[in-house]
Amino acid sequence: MKRTDVQPTKCAKCERAMVSLNLEIDAELRTLHSCSHCDLRIWEAAGETLSLEGVLDEIADSSAR
Repeated sequence: MKRTDVQPTKCAKCERAMVSLNLEIDAELRTLHSCSHCDLRIWEAAGETLSLEGVLDEIADSSAR
């Protein structure tokens, strides 16, 4: 995976920097934004917010193939 320089995302709750982790599921990129200070977690893909349950379902479906 190629590293790209991006500005850190700020947490909507506490305004501290969030860590972003990318996960590829069936050739589609999913990103988890995580705040270590207040524990806010946000999953997104293509600018849309995803539920944790939805991401877990995608992983389960992908690994079942």
